[in-house]
Amino acid sequence: MKLRLTELRQAAEIILSQLAMEGLDEIELTKDYYWSIPKEQRYDPYAKPSELTLGQLSDDWKEIHRLVTGEQEAAPYHLEWLSSLLRYVSDQT
Repeated sequence: MKLRLTELRQAAEIILSQLAMEGLDEIELTKDYYWSIPKEQRYDPYAKPSELTLGQLSDDWKEIHRLVTGEQEAAPYHLEWLSSLLRYVSDQT
């Protein structure tokens, strides 16, 4: 199976547009820290992760905000920060 980035972009736009139509314009960060599994272990369902690390939503947001304001150029790692924030939005809606 292959993921098409254009379809991922479309899906994100559809979902975020639906939230906006429902009147959801912003989400309050009421939690900040979250557990993260190292990417080398994330997709191995047969082995229990040997290490958990902490991520921080406020730091993820700062990095994404810097991208949006042009203070930073886009890099693949921005997807990691964005995915954490999108997961939080999903959990809150």
